[in-house]
Amino acid sequence: MYCRVTLGSENIDCFVKDEFKCIVIVNKNVAYSPEMPIAFLNRFEKQLISYRTSLSSKMEPLISKIEDRLSQMFGVSFKQLTKLFYGFNDDTTPSALFSILAQKKDEQELTDIVGRNQIEELVVDEKMINAVVDLFKPLCNPEIILEIAIDQKGKFDDEKAGQKEFSSFNKVIELQRMESNKQIALILTDNSEFALSDQWGDATKKIESFKKSSDFEQTINHFFSSNNTTQDLLILQYVHDPKRVDHFMHIKYMLEHAHHQYYCCNEEEKKEVEQKLVVLLVHIKPFFKDTFPLIFSRKWKLTYVANLSLIEPIQLKTLCSQTISDVLESNLSDSRLHKAIRQAFEWLQFPVHKNGGGEIQKFFTSFEELVGFEECRKKLKTLAIWTLSLDCPFFERYENVIDRLLTMSCMNILSVFYENCYFQVFFNAVRKHSEYLIRLFVETAKDNSIVTIPRLTDVLHRLVSVKPDLHPVSIQYEAMFPWSHFFHNWCCSKLTSIVAIIERCNENENKCDYKYQHENGNDKKTRIKLENYHKIIQSSTLLGVLIDEGGNALKLLSKCDIEHCRMYLMDIIAAKYNLNQSHKAAVVANIMFFIISMHKWEVSVALIESILYFLSDIFAKYVDQLKCCQNNGGVVLELHTLKMNDNH
Repeated sequence: MYCRVTLGSENIDCFVKDEFKCIVIVNKNVAYSPEMPIAFLNRFEKQLISYRTSLSSKMEPLISKIEDRLSQMFGVSFKQLTKLFYGFNDDTTPSALFSILAQKKDEQELTDIVGRNQIEELVVDEKMINAVVDLFKPLCNPEIILEIAIDQKGKFDDEKAGQKEFSSFNKVIELQRMESNKQIALILTDNSEFALSDQWGDATKKIESFKKSSDFEQTINHFFSSNNTTQDLLILQYVHDPKRVDHFMHIKYMLEHAHHQYYCCNEEEKKEVEQKLVVLLVHIKPFFKDTFPLIFSRKWKLTYVANLSLIEPIQLKTLCSQTISDVLESNLSDSRLHKAIRQAFEWLQFPVHKNGGGEIQKFFTSFEELVGFEECRKKLKTLAIWTLSLDCPFFERYENVIDRLLTMSCMNILSVFYENCYFQVFFNAVRKHSEYLIRLFVETAKDNSIVTIPRLTDVLHRLVSVKPDLHPVSIQYEAMFPWSHFFHNWCCSKLTSIVAIIERCNENENKCDYKYQHENGNDKKTRIKLENYHKIIQSSTLLGVLIDEGGNALKLLSKCDIEHCRMYLMDIIAAKYNLNQSHKAAVVANIMFFIISMHKWEVSVALIESILYFLSDIFAKYVDQLKCCQNNGGVVLELHTLKMNDNH
């Protein structure tokens, strides 16, 4: 037989042997693409090979029944199955059915499959349908499951879905080792190649590193050879390319052949062989997910892993119901908190005069080394979990999402801790071994009634943003006393209530104004002074009682000595009157202590707050006059030197 072949501009008659056959396998979309000449294609006999068309027309309803079961289980439409399972196509369900039939035959549950009628009778069985459905469960995309659960809210039935957990990479390897003689593991993921943990580095090879097919074949043969006594796990990383599906199929065939040669041939010869596991890890880029051919085969165990860095499997109930804080409570290590705090520092905006980089170094030196920081470290963990007590379900378990939320939480915590340099006060106290200030700082941080840490808001909006917003750190003054402004706000709120009670008690006396009708100016001034004197004594006494009856932080505040009371007062003056110069604030503090000394009162925070409450206008006048003086002027310096002079 002769065949005319066109070579360039010439037509040559070639002799063809009778037994010669040429079979070309191409994808359907390639064969019918615009680039393929129709006239050229029509010269050949064409056969469409697919799992679906290989079934008889009577089998078609069965495929639909299986797909309906999948849709009902997860509460999705048929079109959404392509989102739920990467690479779902017309041949996916039929291939799953054929895979189960072949598996049953191997297990001798199907003793003889010779005709389509026998197959049809067997697959109608409910057990067979369940077996097909079970093949799909390890391939569910957790993100889509959660989207469905959120859309359906309380209507989503995780029991009906029958999906208890989503596997981690470690778990898949562990389970597949027990089945390594039967199947090869094929793991699908949309993570990058670099997401795989370093612990698998020695067993991992990238397929793109092989320059020739023979090099790849040689590596596979060596792995399965008897000479290889050190390696029992081989992980092959393959990046899916939609234009090279034939390349992927060729890789699968070579692995199947080597696996069969190693296990089946040795089994026939009744040789015991070492269990060796091959894992084909396929990385699918999100925009190529629809192009991946999801085809089941009895030789392959298919699994989808959403996050390669996860150590433990993801529980579906956890995803649908557990809060983020619940998960963190059992999974917040020092290293994880360390990482989140460092990232939070990157998004804290310190004032120009403060060295943010220096604060990071100082913080972590204390975090890791200082003994006095232990309680504060524990409190940071507790606060991080508390600020993540969101009212929404924990809808994503991915580590990067938790870390991102944890970073936001740490930003909220650190912005409060660094407000007015309170953390600096703590660092100084630790360095100077000031047990009182250390305990006061930690106990106050534990008391939510005094120090309020804002919880996260607009979580979804902040998650989808590319970068967190810069979080400015408020520094109105550089504090000398821990949490001074928070204590001041607490005392002011209590004094407002106390003064209202005192005013009501004195209401009857105020009605008798007739006895003051004929008093002169000096008498009126004296009366007002006496009234203020009594109000200060009454209010400070009642405020002192409230402080004594408060929590641990307030009890410590009530034990504040004169030196610490002076530090507290200077902080309040700086905040209340916007007087940041320490020399000038010290002058105002001297005036306060002169008033206390003149009346022979006992110095306390309650007394200081009461005096400021009733005599705030007087102190405001002193502050206004001091602001007119130069910062280092002689008047200010002279007044400042009087603070320790008992004769004045």
